[in-house]
Amino acid sequence: YPKATTITRWGARSDKVLSLTFDGGPDPRYTPKILDILAEKGVKATFFIVGSAGALSTDLLERIYREGHEIGNHTYTHTDLEKMTTSQLRLELMLTQRLIQSRLGVSTLLFRPPFGVDDQAVSPTGFERLRAVQQLGYRIVGSEIDSNDWGYEQDQVPPSPDEIVETVLEQARNGDGHVVLM
Repeated sequence: YPKATTITRWGARSDKVLSLTFDGGPDPRYTPKILDILAEKGVKATFFIVGSAGALSTDLLERIYREGHEIGNHTYTHTDLEKMTTSQLRLELMLTQRLIQSRLGVSTLLFRPPFGVDDQAVSPTGFERLRAVQQLGYRIVGSEIDSNDWGYEQDQVPPSPDEIVETVLEQARNGDGHVVLM
Protein backbone atom coordinates (compact mmCIF):
# COMPACT_ATOMS: atom_id res chain seq x y z
CA TYR A 1 0.00 0.00 0.00
CA PRO A 2 1.17 3.55 -0.60
CA LYS A 3 2.61 5.18 2.47
CA ALA A 4 2.49 8.77 3.62
CA THR A 5 5.80 10.56 3.79
CA THR A 6 7.81 9.69 6.87
CA ILE A 7 9.86 12.31 8.67
CA THR A 8 12.64 11.00 10.86
CA ARG A 9 14.29 12.96 13.66
CA TRP A 10 17.90 12.46 14.74
CA GLY A 11 19.89 13.77 17.64
CA ALA A 12 17.76 12.83 20.64
CA ARG A 13 19.73 12.93 23.87
CA SER A 14 19.00 11.48 27.27
CA ASP A 15 21.42 13.71 29.16
CA LYS A 16 20.79 17.23 30.40
CA VAL A 17 22.30 19.15 27.49
CA LEU A 18 20.61 22.00 25.64
CA SER A 19 21.66 23.33 22.23
CA LEU A 20 21.33 27.10 21.98
CA THR A 21 20.41 28.41 18.55
CA PHE A 22 19.88 31.99 17.40
CA ASP A 23 17.84 32.89 14.33
CA GLY A 24 17.62 35.95 12.17
CA GLY A 25 20.93 37.77 12.57
CA PRO A 26 23.51 38.87 12.77
CA ASP A 27 22.07 42.00 14.33
CA PRO A 28 24.45 44.85 15.24
CA ARG A 29 22.41 45.67 18.37
CA TYR A 30 22.09 42.23 19.90
CA THR A 31 24.63 39.82 18.39
CA PRO A 32 27.74 41.44 19.95
CA LYS A 33 26.12 41.29 23.40
CA ILE A 34 25.11 37.66 22.88
CA LEU A 35 28.62 36.76 21.72
CA ASP A 36 30.15 38.49 24.74
CA ILE A 37 27.93 36.53 27.14
CA LEU A 38 28.59 33.23 25.36
CA ALA A 39 32.36 33.88 25.49
CA GLU A 40 32.18 34.81 29.17
CA LYS A 41 30.32 31.57 29.96
CA GLY A 42 32.39 29.37 27.62
CA VAL A 43 29.29 28.34 25.67
CA LYS A 44 29.04 27.59 21.95
CA ALA A 45 25.85 28.05 19.95
CA THR A 46 24.52 27.79 16.42
CA PHE A 47 23.62 30.99 14.57
CA PHE A 48 21.16 30.64 11.70
CA ILE A 49 22.07 33.54 9.45
CA VAL A 50 19.68 35.56 7.32
CA GLY A 51 21.80 36.33 4.28
CA SER A 52 20.65 39.93 3.86
CA ALA A 53 21.52 40.67 7.51
CA GLY A 54 24.85 38.88 7.19
CA ALA A 55 25.71 40.92 4.09
CA LEU A 56 25.20 44.11 6.10
CA SER A 57 27.18 42.85 9.10
CA THR A 58 30.02 40.77 7.69
CA ASP A 59 32.23 41.68 10.64
CA LEU A 60 29.72 40.02 12.99
CA LEU A 61 29.38 37.00 10.72
CA GLU A 62 33.16 36.61 10.81
CA ARG A 63 33.24 37.07 14.60
CA ILE A 64 30.59 34.37 15.12
CA TYR A 65 32.68 31.90 13.16
CA ARG A 66 36.04 33.02 14.58
CA GLU A 67 34.74 32.43 18.13
CA GLY A 68 33.89 28.82 17.29
CA HIS A 69 30.13 28.92 16.84
CA GLU A 70 28.29 26.95 14.18
CA ILE A 71 26.74 28.80 11.24
CA GLY A 72 23.48 27.76 9.61
CA ASN A 73 21.42 29.03 6.68
CA HIS A 74 18.11 30.78 7.45
CA THR A 75 17.36 31.96 3.87
CA TYR A 76 18.37 35.31 2.41
CA THR A 77 15.23 37.37 3.11
CA HIS A 78 13.53 35.44 5.95
CA THR A 79 10.50 34.67 3.82
CA ASP A 80 7.98 31.99 4.73
CA LEU A 81 8.82 28.87 2.70
CA GLU A 82 5.18 28.32 1.85
CA LYS A 83 5.00 31.75 0.21
CA MET A 84 7.83 31.18 -2.27
CA THR A 85 8.41 28.82 -5.15
CA THR A 86 10.96 26.04 -4.97
CA SER A 87 13.14 28.04 -7.38
CA GLN A 88 12.97 31.10 -5.13
CA LEU A 89 13.88 28.97 -2.12
CA ARG A 90 16.90 27.51 -3.91
CA LEU A 91 18.03 31.02 -4.86
CA GLU A 92 17.67 32.21 -1.24
CA LEU A 93 19.69 29.26 0.04
CA MET A 94 22.35 29.72 -2.62
CA LEU A 95 22.74 33.45 -1.94
CA THR A 96 23.20 32.87 1.80
CA GLN A 97 25.54 29.95 1.19
CA ARG A 98 27.68 32.06 -1.17
CA LEU A 99 27.88 34.83 1.43
CA ILE A 100 29.06 32.35 4.06
CA GLN A 101 31.57 30.82 1.65
CA SER A 102 32.96 34.15 0.47
CA ARG A 103 33.36 35.63 3.96
CA LEU A 104 34.32 32.55 5.98
CA GLY A 105 35.79 30.14 3.44
CA VAL A 106 33.47 27.35 4.58
CA SER A 107 30.05 25.98 3.67
CA THR A 108 27.19 25.04 5.94
CA LEU A 109 24.96 21.99 5.84
CA LEU A 110 22.59 23.32 8.51
CA PHE A 111 19.28 24.95 7.63
CA ARG A 112 16.42 26.24 9.73
CA PRO A 113 13.29 27.42 7.94
CA PRO A 114 11.85 30.79 8.97
CA PHE A 115 8.54 30.93 10.84
CA GLY A 116 8.75 27.52 12.44
CA VAL A 117 8.14 25.44 9.33
CA ASP A 118 10.60 22.73 10.21
CA ASP A 119 10.33 18.97 10.48
CA GLN A 120 6.60 19.20 11.07
CA ALA A 121 5.51 20.72 7.76
CA VAL A 122 1.87 21.67 8.01
CA SER A 123 0.96 21.48 4.35
CA PRO A 124 1.98 19.70 1.15
CA THR A 125 3.64 22.94 0.01
CA GLY A 126 5.69 23.16 3.21
CA PHE A 127 6.72 19.53 2.86
CA GLU A 128 7.72 20.06 -0.78
CA ARG A 129 9.96 22.99 0.21
CA LEU A 130 11.61 20.91 2.94
CA ARG A 131 12.24 18.12 0.47
CA ALA A 132 13.88 20.60 -1.92
CA VAL A 133 16.13 21.81 0.92
CA GLN A 134 17.10 18.24 1.74
CA GLN A 135 17.83 17.47 -1.92
CA LEU A 136 20.35 20.33 -1.84
CA GLY A 137 22.21 18.47 0.92
CA TYR A 138 21.11 20.48 3.94
CA ARG A 139 20.23 19.05 7.33
CA ILE A 140 17.05 20.66 8.60
CA VAL A 141 17.40 21.72 12.22
CA GLY A 142 14.18 21.99 14.16
CA SER A 143 13.48 24.10 17.20
CA GLU A 144 11.88 22.07 19.93
CA ILE A 145 12.07 24.61 22.75
CA ASP A 146 10.98 28.18 22.05
CA SER A 147 12.43 30.79 24.40
CA ASN A 148 9.76 33.28 23.26
CA ASP A 149 12.37 36.03 23.46
CA TRP A 150 11.10 37.27 20.12
CA GLY A 151 7.33 36.98 20.57
CA TYR A 152 6.38 40.47 21.67
CA GLU A 153 5.21 43.60 19.92
CA GLN A 154 7.39 46.71 19.58
CA ASP A 155 5.31 48.63 22.13
CA GLN A 156 5.51 45.80 24.70
CA VAL A 157 8.19 45.18 27.28
CA PRO A 158 10.39 42.26 26.23
CA PRO A 159 10.69 39.33 28.61
CA SER A 160 13.43 39.62 31.20
CA PRO A 161 16.44 37.26 31.11
CA ASP A 162 15.01 35.41 34.12
CA GLU A 163 11.67 34.95 32.32
CA ILE A 164 13.43 33.64 29.23
CA VAL A 165 15.47 31.17 31.29
CA GLU A 166 12.37 29.94 33.12
CA THR A 167 10.47 29.51 29.83
CA VAL A 168 13.31 27.40 28.42
CA LEU A 169 13.84 25.32 31.54
CA GLU A 170 10.14 24.63 31.96
CA GLN A 171 9.95 23.23 28.43
CA ALA A 172 13.15 21.22 28.98
CA ARG A 173 11.75 19.75 32.22
CA ASN A 174 8.59 18.80 30.33
CA GLY A 175 10.71 16.82 27.89
CA ASP A 176 9.96 19.10 24.94
CA GLY A 177 13.45 18.65 23.52
CA HIS A 178 17.03 19.88 23.56
CA VAL A 179 17.22 22.51 20.81
CA VAL A 180 16.43 26.02 22.04
CA LEU A 181 15.20 28.66 19.60
CA MET A 182 16.27 32.19 20.47
